[in-house]
Amino acid sequence: MIHTLSLNDAIIANYYNNTVIPLTVFSKGSPDQVSTCLSRHLMKKKLILPVMFLATLFTQDMNAQWIQSITATPSNPTSNDPITFIVNSNFPSGDCDQSTQFVQVNGNIVEAYAIHCLGFATFICNDTDTFTVSPLPPGNYTFRLQLDMGGGPAPCTPGIIPAQTDSINLTVSLATDIGEQISSDEIVITPNPASDFITIQSLTDAIFPVTVKIFSIDGKIAGNFRIENSKTSIETKHLPAGFYQLQVQTAANQISNMPLIITR
Repeated sequence: MIHTLSLNDAIIANYYNNTVIPLTVFSKGSPDQVSTCLSRHLMKKKLILPVMFLATLFTQDMNAQWIQSITATPSNPTSNDPITFIVNSNFPSGDCDQSTQFVQVNGNIVEAYAIHCLGFATFICNDTDTFTVSPLPPGNYTFRLQLDMGGGPAPCTPGIIPAQTDSINLTVSLATDIGEQISSDEIVITPNPASDFITIQSLTDAIFPVTVKIFSIDGKIAGNFRIENSKTSIETKHLPAGFYQLQVQTAANQISNMPLIITR
């Protein structure tokens, strides 16, 4: 037997699901039985839709960006050391390498912000942000990060997913033997990022010989070299990929600190 729905029933059915509930229902029952069956189905739909909506919100929250780790190098800085904060983060889609960063020191708070502009590729994307601040006075500090994400190419604006925040604390101690800083044009490190080697060179021989130390992100010495002339190459192929701090110190205790990136 074929029962045709009323126009009102058809509109209700079509509102909830264009394809599952047809405008013409085939049944062996009476029109009243068909109407009762349809009403029960619509009641189920009314319950399912809010659940689906809440599940969607929950899934969106679960798929938000998240901060994997924050480290500072050197891990035990003195008032003579620039500090580099390294942040590893994951995002629900890729690519995620287009980003904008900002950092400022406000009293004893180092405030940092990063927003990553995501593509539509369906894979978990990992990226690293670095924030470097000049030497800080002795004291206790908090590095506080806000991480956002948006869609499309940079510059992008944050989406509806709430920002993620995290922080670490560190202590800057007084340097016991503070030397003058080597000016940025006296020492050049190339390439950076590097892979198998770096070249340290200067426009003048006056600062040589120098001692070069490479520190890992946990503050351990990964390399210690003495350089006698104004252009010397150092092998770095033994170093795992990652972020390092390179320190150059002269015999007169002039010091230069700079971040070094090793890729593989």
